[in-house]
Amino acid sequence: MDSLDKKKQYEFNPESTLKIGQILTGGDFAGCVFENSLFEKHHILIPPLEKGRLTYIAEPGYYTLNDKILELEYHD
Repeated sequence: MDSLDKKKQYEFNPESTLKIGQILTGGDFAGCVFENSLFEKHHILIPPLEKGRLTYIAEPGYYTLNDKILELEYHD
């Protein structure tokens, strides 16, 4: 059973300092979404142990859990 509705749209706001080509690593802040009144701002972080060059970041807007909001080109 999924804990979040995959069809619901959440408002995503990317971190304003992110730039295409920037290297991101695990724990870096990518943006936030408003989830609900309990969690309000839910921070989106790069997963632990990941590292890559930012090739895409979504514009502020509404997205489902299945939409791509960030893309990294992975490095060793």
